[in-house]
Amino acid sequence: MERTESDFSLVGVKRLYSKKDYKGAIKAGEDLLPQSSNPQLLSEAHLLLAKCYKGLGDLKSCISCCNSAIEHNSKWKEAFLYRSACFQALHTAYLETDGDTLENIEVDRASADIIVDPNCTPTDVTIAKEEEAKRRLLRRESKKQQIFVAQLDEALRLAEDGQKIFLEAGTYTVSAGASKSLSSYFVFGKNLSLIGASTRDCILLYKKEDADDEASRPKLETFLICAGSGTPTFIKRLTFRNGNPSFVKTKFFGVGGGRVQIEDCLFDGAMSSEVDAVYANSAICGNMASSYPAPHVSLRFCVFDHCQSYGTATFSHSCGDIRSCYFTSCGRSSVTAMDSSKVTVENCEFVQTEQTETTISCTGSDLTVCGSYLQGIQVGQATGCLNSQAIGVTVKSVARVENNYIYKTGTGVAATNSDITCSRNLIYSCSRRYTNSASTSTLGLYSGISIRGQGKVQLVDNLAKQCDVGFYVTEGAMPAVKGNVIDSSFYAGIFAEQGARPNIVNNTFCGGDAASPLQVPRGLGILFILSARGLVGKNMFESYTVSPIMVFTRCHPMLKQNSYVNIQLSEERQASMEATLLEQFHTELQEDSLFYIVDSQGKEEALWEVILKGGQ
Repeated sequence: MERTESDFSLVGVKRLYSKKDYKGAIKAGEDLLPQSSNPQLLSEAHLLLAKCYKGLGDLKSCISCCNSAIEHNSKWKEAFLYRSACFQALHTAYLETDGDTLENIEVDRASADIIVDPNCTPTDVTIAKEEEAKRRLLRRESKKQQIFVAQLDEALRLAEDGQKIFLEAGTYTVSAGASKSLSSYFVFGKNLSLIGASTRDCILLYKKEDADDEASRPKLETFLICAGSGTPTFIKRLTFRNGNPSFVKTKFFGVGGGRVQIEDCLFDGAMSSEVDAVYANSAICGNMASSYPAPHVSLRFCVFDHCQSYGTATFSHSCGDIRSCYFTSCGRSSVTAMDSSKVTVENCEFVQTEQTETTISCTGSDLTVCGSYLQGIQVGQATGCLNSQAIGVTVKSVARVENNYIYKTGTGVAATNSDITCSRNLIYSCSRRYTNSASTSTLGLYSGISIRGQGKVQLVDNLAKQCDVGFYVTEGAMPAVKGNVIDSSFYAGIFAEQGARPNIVNNTFCGGDAASPLQVPRGLGILFILSARGLVGKNMFESYTVSPIMVFTRCHPMLKQNSYVNIQLSEERQASMEATLLEQFHTELQEDSLFYIVDSQGKEEALWEVILKGGQ
């Protein structure tokens, strides 16, 4: 293939990178970007820029370049995997460094209105306010008079709307108890900036006095924010750490109103994991809810570690934007949208644990998930049978799931009675073979995408590989399935049952392997059972040793213009697969144990009308 001018330019960028001339490589790479419209080349260029920024120690720019690489070519795993390493490095940086440059920290310190320093001599607030009033009255342009306090709660009380609070290094205890030396932190009716000097050294510790027992301990501890309208309340460069025992319900932030933006923060539940990071719900304000704008929380470049209570970030009757965040050692759910919320999850990474039920959950809400990497537990790390899923959408929700990499998560995407569009996702190894599950029933199968019930559903241009079932369609669902690649499914590429009516058009089904006896036997291409119908047209089936299409006689799909390449049926494998199928569906198939096998264009032409009309 002839190389283009842009290809040679990219070689030049690689040469500069190999010489560790990172700044020169970045300049050359950024000059290259406007010259090309090739998505693959642009993706490679952005990933190369990411490597240069990492060489300079700029992890946030590195992650942003990885995000761009994924946007241009979401089927390329390399960008997801490199970004994963960068997120881990960012986590380490928050634990071991200030999390920012000294220049940026000094700019924030100089522009602060109030500085919190446990070792300072507090400012006489009355005198300071009088001096400030004189300066304003005389319109003097003298240097801003900063107020110094020793306690954060004092700074929150003194700060006026729009002012900036800067926290020097220290541990600031958050408690909802009655002790006079400890108090909860809260912001009511005003918007502030709360910025730390270091993610490593500026710690908000949620912990009460050790002498308190369970009976006297308050049951909820949180930093409560009911912000006003206008500029968001801004929180940056802090670590929030839980030190409470499990019987105390701890939420690092409770947002009852207004816009809150949180950046470059570490939410650490490693000492005590019974904690949630953010809970946004206007009901927090009680009867005063109408006095505040609806909650809207934005999270950027934050790390969530061992936040394993109900949901790491939960949104109810509220809005949320989560971008470029890292969720590790997740609990039951990492992101939960419910009760008419609107939540966007973009360019994030999630790592499941044995406790994970649904990594991203949506109930009666609007959800967008794009450019994210959701990974399950590696083989051997789980001690029990797992029943988890990456993304769950239920109860008349609306969801858009695009450009994600889903790997070994149990079921990948599950939608029930909801409208959902899944496109350009990379779904790998959603199979019980990668867990300790010993189940052999159909209930033990994992699917790349599972669709149940009524709703407008489009599954377009996804790649599902090495899943038990590529796409599972049931309970009357009618998805449009177009342009997907379903490769090496262990049970079936598409499994339609219980009155489902999928429209399956222009997809590629690959049996994967199968001639080698050393390989795990693969399953069917498409299975119709239990009165399923639909359309199967213009699909490509290749490299199967069992039937590409299997239709039970009570099912009446239309088969039209499908192609069959390298279909070499193995009688032994086919017989074994049929016996297993009849055993698994023994009860359901008492009245319908006959089926059609379609493995060539000739058979399709001979049988399509019989199958459609139900002839014997």
